[in-house]
Amino acid sequence: MENQSLFSTTPDTLLANAKTNLANYNDNPNSLVYTEKKNKTNRIGIKKVSSIEVSFNTDKCLILQVTAYKTNLLDGYYQDKTDTQKIDFQQLDKYLN
Repeated sequence: MENQSLFSTTPDTLLANAKTNLANYNDNPNSLVYTEKKNKTNRIGIKKVSSIEVSFNTDKCLILQVTAYKTNLLDGYYQDKTDTQKIDFQQLDKYLN
């Protein structure tokens, strides 16, 4: 009897499923991933996850590129090079990395 499993999983289907899940995450504005540090006001969020398909010898894999941002920067500010203007960050401002 051939080795059968309940769900057919091959490297190609695993990669296709991962790409589909990443596309769903990127397209859904309600999917938010945040990380918080204890006793800190700012949070780091994930805006977008891109993937690049590569091969190592005969194995296929995905390299993930994450676009992150910092938000809730209540204790920060921006000051231009001429020092003429200082802008305090508000709660919903974002700083893209």
